Amino acid sequence: MLAWGLIDAAYLAGFAAVILTVAPTRAAAMTVTDSLTERFGAFIIIVLGETLTGVVGGLASQPVSALTMAVGLVAVVLGTTMLVAATLPAWEDKRGLYRPLARTSAVAAGACLGVGATRPPPLVLGLALVLLLSIPWGFAVARRLAGGADPPGTPQV
Repeated sequence: MLAWGLIDAAYLAGFAAVILTVAPTRAAAMTVTDSLTERFGAFIIIVLGETLTGVVGGLASQPVSALTMAVGLVAVVLGTTMLVAATLPAWEDKRGLYRPLARTSAVAAGACLGVGATRPPPLVLGLALVLLLSIPWGFAVARRLAGGADPPGTPQV
């Protein structure tokens, strides 16, 4: 773990050195453009899609019980949700909803990691994850229904 941290630190230091020493005429080449952002988004979608394909492939190679199928389907649903969220253009338009939701989701994800670290039986793990991951959805729905998600004058989509 320490070796990876050192490699990361060296990479970041090298990248910072390149950025700081580049001539102003070449600085335009290091500008983040709309097309770069779009390509990075496409890359994320491809990686998430490959992850989902790996989950399905892993399920296909194992003996399938009801519990295995349920856990696999939850993973596919969550992966698909992340895939849709990565392409959500409303992130910029509805910050009043999505910023608090992102914080709530991060806390729920941390709690999921904590539950997973305790290594409970599969049924308990599945139920705990469903409960924890439903918290951000409930928060989003409650906030949206309360009408406090958007600033005044924001058109409803």
